[in-house]
Amino acid sequence: MKVVATGFAAFVSSRNKAKELSNELQIKMLEATNNVTLKREQVIFKDGSNESITRRGLAWLIMGVFSFTMVWATLFPGVEIVKQFIPPTPEVHTLLFGLIRWGGNSDPMTISITLGDLLYSGFHIYALCAGFYFTPSVNK
Repeated sequence: MKVVATGFAAFVSSRNKAKELSNELQIKMLEATNNVTLKREQVIFKDGSNESITRRGLAWLIMGVFSFTMVWATLFPGVEIVKQFIPPTPEVHTLLFGLIRWGGNSDPMTISITLGDLLYSGFHIYALCAGFYFTPSVNK
């Protein structure tokens, strides 16, 4: 009986040792693959220089378009960009037995968006783009 227990213990020990070696081999293979991938990306991207060139190019392009639009809107703030005519609607719609009512517009309405409105709302987008594109990357 003692011999069987010793043989079983040796079998379990050798099996665990084989699994341990197999796991170590897999870890080394993954490390080698990751090192090759990392070296390839470093060669392709040259330590992030393409990222910074693309980021700066996009920054100058987007901010240039925004700057042109903002200067144009400052010079001509009253020019209407969008003008929408809403015809009169005599019918009244109700909900919850007349508790909530909408519609029944007897006068025609005109909604217009001017360049001044664009200037007012576009300034916030301008500041967001400037903050995003002109701040340094986290990697640096």
